[in-house]
Amino acid sequence: MPEFATTQEAIKYGDECWSQVLFDWKAWKEQGLTSHGNWWPEIYRQACAGWEIKPDAGVLAFNTSYENQRADLKSISASG
Repeated sequence: MPEFATTQEAIKYGDECWSQVLFDWKAWKEQGLTSHGNWWPEIYRQACAGWEIKPDAGVLAFNTSYENQRADLKSISASG
């Protein structure tokens, strides 16, 4: 049984979740309760080691910050 009756309902729920995550995020960062580091290169290197392949330099260079843009590519307003 799906949790959402429609795609729009699922999108609305996702938007609400993002709002909760972003609420006062900068204050949490200033208090040391969260960080905004680029974890991707370390995880990718570990995966490549497990797969026994050489990491791709272009993939290692990925460094997109979601501080001003959500992971779903929607912009974050200044009121945040």
